Amino acid sequence: MQEPTKIIKSFQTSKELEDTIIALLIEEFKKPGLILLPTGNTFEERIYKEVNKYFSLQNHELLNSQTQERQKVDSDLRISHLDELLDASRNTFSTQLINSLPSVIEQLSEDFFAINIDEIEAYDRFIFRAGGPRLIFLGLGADPSIAHVAFIGEEYINSSTAIVTLSEATAKMHNCTQALTVGTDIFKSNNLERIIIVAKGNGKAQSIEAGFKDPDTGLGYLLKHHRSKITIYADFQALSELD
Repeated sequence: MQEPTKIIKSFQTSKELEDTIIALLIEEFKKPGLILLPTGNTFEERIYKEVNKYFSLQNHELLNSQTQERQKVDSDLRISHLDELLDASRNTFSTQLINSLPSVIEQLSEDFFAINIDEIEAYDRFIFRAGGPRLIFLGLGADPSIAHVAFIGEEYINSSTAIVTLSEATAKMHNCTQALTVGTDIFKSNNLERIIIVAKGNGKAQSIEAGFKDPDTGLGYLLKHHRSKITIYADFQALSELD
C-alpha cells in the first residue's frame, strides 16, 4: 500500500497551502478540458477570490505588460461543480460559484454548467461529454465517520449521480436534508488526470486520518480505488492526526 506521505503535499501554514492552490487553478484554467470545482469555505474565503482577481478586467497589476490585455482562460475550458442542494429557497452552490468566480465564468459563457436538480441527465451529459473531466478539485467533510468528498459518503457510496440524504450534521450546516452529488463513476472517466483534495485546519484532521483507515468513507473509497491519481494538499493542522 502506498504510504500517505507519497500522495500528500503538506504546508506549514494555511496561506502557503492557499497560494499553491491559487497558482494551480490559474495554471489549469489556461488549459482545455473540463474541471469540476467544489464550493465551501476552504475555497471561497480566499482561493477563489484571488483566482478571480487574476482574470478580472479590474486587476491592472496583473495585466499583461506588453499587450495590456485581460488574462484569459483557455477557449476550450469547461467548468462545472460537484453537487447541489435540493432547496430552491436558498442560494445554490452554482450561485455561490458564479459569485466567487464571476470573471472566469463570464468568459466561459455556455461552457459553465450550473446544475439543475430537475435535470440530472443534462448534467451527466455535460460532465461525461468528450471523455469526462480532466481535473477534479475536492474539499473534505469534517465528520470523520463519513469523510465525504462532494457528498459521496453522506448516505452511502453512490456509484452514479444521485440524490442523497445528508447526515444530521451536514443537514444542519446547510439547513437542507438532501443534495444531488456526483457518483464514483466520475473518477473512472477516460480523461481524468488528477484528483486534488484540499484540506485546511485541524477540523479536517480526523477526516484525513479516517480516510486512510476506513474505505467505507468517501475519502477512504477514493484512496482505495483511485489512489494513483490523488494528491492531498493540506496544511500542518489538517495532518496533525496522521502518524
